[in-house]
Amino acid sequence: MGHNKIPDSLSHLSNLVGLHLQSNRFTGRIPSFDSPNLNSLNVSNNRLSGEIPSSLSKFSASSFAGNPGLCGKQVGFQCPSTPNSTSKTNMIIVALMVTLGVILFLVTIFFVIRWRGKKQEVSEVLPSGSSNDAVEVPISISIPAKTEERPNGACSDSKVSDQGKASVAELVMVNDDKGVFGLTDLMKASAEVLGNGPLGSSYRVRMANGVTVVVKRMRKMNALGNDAFDAEVKKLGTLRHPNILTPLAYHYRKDEKLFVYEYHRNGSLLYHLQGGGRQSGGELDWPTRVKIVRGIAKGLGYLHREFASRDVPHGNLKSSNVLLGPDYNPYLSEYGFHPLLDIEGLQGLFAYKTPEAIQKHTVSPKSDVYCLGIIILEMLTVERPSQYNDGNDGTDIVQRVASAFSEGRQAELLDTAIEGCRNSVGSMEKLLRVGLLCTETSPEKRLGIEEAIRMIEEIHEFRNL
Repeated sequence: MGHNKIPDSLSHLSNLVGLHLQSNRFTGRIPSFDSPNLNSLNVSNNRLSGEIPSSLSKFSASSFAGNPGLCGKQVGFQCPSTPNSTSKTNMIIVALMVTLGVILFLVTIFFVIRWRGKKQEVSEVLPSGSSNDAVEVPISISIPAKTEERPNGACSDSKVSDQGKASVAELVMVNDDKGVFGLTDLMKASAEVLGNGPLGSSYRVRMANGVTVVVKRMRKMNALGNDAFDAEVKKLGTLRHPNILTPLAYHYRKDEKLFVYEYHRNGSLLYHLQGGGRQSGGELDWPTRVKIVRGIAKGLGYLHREFASRDVPHGNLKSSNVLLGPDYNPYLSEYGFHPLLDIEGLQGLFAYKTPEAIQKHTVSPKSDVYCLGIIILEMLTVERPSQYNDGNDGTDIVQRVASAFSEGRQAELLDTAIEGCRNSVGSMEKLLRVGLLCTETSPEKRLGIEEAIRMIEEIHEFRNL
């Protein structure tokens, strides 16, 4: 993942109550958030720089920790003085002079017109355009006033403008397991930013009826027209498996698409592996990790059977796209997007970070197996794989584990949190070996998904004695 700036559009969300963007390698300055409802902020452990906006003065230093480039009273580091103060004063003077000149010019024109006896409106002299241009927000859809359910399952929301013309936007239900709702329900609810990735942004939305969902705002999905897109997403809506997160609904627009999913409060596997789960008392023991790996593999095997004819059935399998249920049952998300994405969007899929994609510009079902192997190695070592970030950050986890096996020190790589399971070290090393077999550079030498599932099923999950 490259270096990204925090989107300025987030600062325009008037209903924003929480913003958690920690450990996402964001760069640049922090936008000035004017939302009166913002009561929770965490932008720590990024690469942010510059002065902390005064609008965020109520937040403590912990909200900004791990960003050595930041300055301001919140972090106890005074911002260096620059010649900007003088230049700003000069700019203000120049701006006032220009404004005065424009006013004098317009007044002169006005009197010239009157002197000539012409009756022109001021609007004909002034430049066209409005200073109140609409500002795009993450869910940039007109707020509908009325919802009516259609026979085909689409909830049609329409709003009549002042001119009497109706603009229509639809939220299409593809899975009613969690009930039926419309775009109005989403638009009236408050949204909290969960994260920003290569394909788009994610928001947690709690609706008035108490149901909480995740809304993914996707861009770069312009490979298909409306009808073909509808057919593809409805296929995803038919999927039923204990380890698959099936979409509930979608919204189609030419420039962006919205996907609505069930929300799981335990968060992603990445969150737990990087310490978030441990802080909240949700540390993953060895039996739980085996359960998660088995669930991921089974879910992936199901997708490979359902989408056997596709170039890559999942396409974006990584720890941030594995959600954990209350019992730590894993759910795969962000799958099946390959047919929907344009060329630029495809480059954001993790399957396109595999050796065959980098070297030969090809992907296959074996690309998903490589992604599974990375997760296995990540779960056992808790190292952040550089493969997620184009090699720019993190550890080349495949090379490190391979070297450790060749030198007979593979046990040294195991996460210290599971070291206590001495009776399971042999099983841990076996699973580590499965991860290596899944991440062979050559797809021909790599395990197939069914063989990987079989080997994972054979891993024992002994608890501490």
